[in-house]
Amino acid sequence: MRLLRWIWPGLLLLAVNSSAAEGLAPGSNPERGPTVVRVKAFLVDVDDISSVQQSFSASLYLEYRWRDPRFAAEGARGASIPRSESGLPQFKIVNAQRVWDTFEGRIQVSPDGELILRRRLWGQFAQPLDLNDFPFDQHSFEIQISAVASPDQLRFVPDPEKASGMSETLSVADWELSGLRMETRAYQPIPGEFALPGLRISFHGRRHVGHYLVKVIIPLVLIVAMSWTVFWIDPQLATSQISVAVTTMLTLIAYRFAVGSELPNIHYLTRMDEFLMGSTVLVFASLLVVVVTSSLANRDQLERSRRIDRRSRWLFPLAFLLLSFHAFVI
Repeated sequence: MRLLRWIWPGLLLLAVNSSAAEGLAPGSNPERGPTVVRVKAFLVDVDDISSVQQSFSASLYLEYRWRDPRFAAEGARGASIPRSESGLPQFKIVNAQRVWDTFEGRIQVSPDGELILRRRLWGQFAQPLDLNDFPFDQHSFEIQISAVASPDQLRFVPDPEKASGMSETLSVADWELSGLRMETRAYQPIPGEFALPGLRISFHGRRHVGHYLVKVIIPLVLIVAMSWTVFWIDPQLATSQISVAVTTMLTLIAYRFAVGSELPNIHYLTRMDEFLMGSTVLVFASLLVVVVTSSLANRDQLERSRRIDRRSRWLFPLAFLLLSFHAFVI
């Protein structure tokens, strides 16, 4: 697939140059301008959104309509034509990774020369995601349609007579999806160079936070709060203090291994990563404070160690509140 991503722009450039050299495409007419292809889209389902693979799986219904009086006779006989005989280049979804078409791909022709191509697609589509705000992130998911032709020969537009939309119930459980939109948008395989006719389908997605709140954030808050109990144990009981601090640290390490599969594996820190890292530092800091106060108590500086514990009782919760505010609010 990576090799095709490198080869695809070059093939498009070669095809566009070839079309320009040969003149207008068979389905276009210099007097009428470019062939206008009206597009209707309906998002049937979204099965999965993968933050790690930067993609989403969806089922999509597409309906292309355009006019060509040359085929009116076939339409009067109730005939349909193969896709290759339409005279227009194939319509491609450029960010499709693996797609299956469940329809035959033949074009229906009406008596007035209107051609209708219906496609029912299911597959995986590439979608770059900015996960800095994870798990409070929101994204715009896009499907880009294009064709190897000049904008003077072909133009995609949303069908004004047939409204597009999306299903009310979708399979993906951890996202709220809404607001399907369509707009004419040229496709540039190489930014700043030649443009191909295109149409962009987009919809908005917001991740549900409840899953991460219940299974990740609240248990972590309880583990961090458990580390503060050492400041309420007298420094003379150093063994009990160290035992609680070490147990809390080991619990946090085991917890991080357990929730590792819930978090995206990316090279930069998300809000959740900052919260986890800061919580780990605070738990480790409480262990260091216990070691210091125990050492002071053993050197007959019991009052000083107790003073450190009293200050830590409010300093650590305050630091945790500032960490939470920085990770999830700012």
